This record gives sequence, C-alpha cells and structure tokens, in this order.
Amino acid sequence: MKPRPVLAILVLAIASICLLMSSHTVDAFVIRGSNTNTNNDKVGQCIATTKKLSSSAAKNRQVVTKAKDDAIEIETKKESKADKIEIVIDIAIFVTVQYVLRTQLHCSNLNTCDTPIIIPYARWFFVVTNVALTSIYANQIYVAKGLPMTEEVTNDLLILTKKLKKGIIKPIILGFLHLKFGIMACLIASSCIAINSLPFWRKRDTSFYKKYGLGRFNK
Repeated sequence: MKPRPVLAILVLAIASICLLMSSHTVDAFVIRGSNTNTNNDKVGQCIATTKKLSSSAAKNRQVVTKAKDDAIEIETKKESKADKIEIVIDIAIFVTVQYVLRTQLHCSNLNTCDTPIIIPYARWFFVVTNVALTSIYANQIYVAKGLPMTEEVTNDLLILTKKLKKGIIKPIILGFLHLKFGIMACLIASSCIAINSLPFWRKRDTSFYKKYGLGRFNK
C-alpha cells in the first residue's frame, strides 16, 4: 500500500473519531443542560408551591382567628343580654313580692307586719333556697373540674363560677337590707330568685344540670 493512501485513511479515521467524540460531547452537554433546566423548573415549581402553601396557611390562620374572635364576640353579647334579662327578672320578682306583701298580707315591713307568723317561715325559706342553690353550683363546679379541661368545660367553669358568686352576693345584700331596714320582700324575693336560678328549669338537655348535675345520670 502506498504511503499517501495510508495517510489519507489515517486522516479520515482521525477525523471520524473526532467527529464522533464531538457529537457525543454535544449530546451530553445538551442532555445535561436539559436536565439542569428541568431541575431549575422543578425547583421553581417547588418554590412557587411553597409560597402558595404559605400564603394559604396564612389565610387559613387569619380565617380561624377571625372565626374565634367572632365566636367570642357573639358569646360576650349573649352573656351581656342574659345578664340584662336576669336583672329585669330579679326586679320584677322583687316588685311583685313587695306588692303582694303590702296589699294582700299587710306584712311589707318586719316592724309593722300584721301576720308575724310569716317572718320565721320567710327566713327559713330564705336560708334553705339560697343554700340549696349555692350547693348545687359548688357541686357542678366540682364535677366539671374533674373532667378533661376542654375549651367547652373551661368556658362552663367560668360561667358556673360567675353564677356561684351571684348566688352568694345576692342573698347577702338582700339579707342585709332585711336586717337593717326590716324589708320583708328581700327575704321572699331572694328565695324566688334562687328558685328561678336553679339550673334545670330551662334547656334541660343542654343545661349544666345535664352536663354536671344529677341529670348526667339520666339516660
């Protein structure tokens, strides 16, 4: 074989090898670049998804917070309305009792009572009804404290504690007015208020009587 054809063959072989290597290098670079772009796209999608989730979580927290605030506001309004109604009922009871004692029994005052036999019974009635009411509230608080402290139980304990304080303060004030000024209506009105405040007259299925009182044993 002549040198020139051999040289030509070697040149062609080297050129072919170089072209083959360059094509593989270009393909590898293209693949690597496409993978890099794909990874960048995935990273961008992950970042965008994370931002959306963070924004959604923030909105959800705002919604939950607003819902809690609205629930607290509604509950506060209900308690305020219930307190006003309670005051109106207490005044109506006192006025009614005073009217009956003055016009029917003529015993509106301790010192001028025409039927003095009413006085000891009114005092015993006063003591028994108020002691019964405060005992019921104290027992319900005791039962509630023995339960798991959920949000409902915690709120109920606040309401029961408030009711217990009222059940103690009201008879103290009315009893003092009776002893100081001889007003008989204070005794009987306080007893009627205590009876009206017993926890099983209204909404027995959802009342504290059902949750924490003897009603919880009734199936």
